[in-house]
Amino acid sequence: MIRTAIFAAAFLCVTSALAQTAPAMKPATPASPLQSAKMEAARLDINTATAEQLATVKGLNKSFADAIVKARPFKSVEELSTSNILPADVFALVKDHLTVAK
Repeated sequence: MIRTAIFAAAFLCVTSALAQTAPAMKPATPASPLQSAKMEAARLDINTATAEQLATVKGLNKSFADAIVKARPFKSVEELSTSNILPADVFALVKDHLTVAK
């Protein structure tokens, strides 16, 4: 009898806690100009970054970084792939972390 009463009380506590709804989540807002600028600032300029800085990008090793430095200047990040400086699979990994200042 006591076991049943304890079980019933525990069951009621759990179900009431689960019945409460979570607060509504805010819809995703588009990135503000400031956030976009921060994201752009996090990218490395392939025309000015050192080989050591480029080698910190996930997917770039020292030999790829050295090849980028030797092949400068670039007009666009895509030149890394079209000029065969980086293989397509490596370029796909790093392209969002690199930029060319205009």
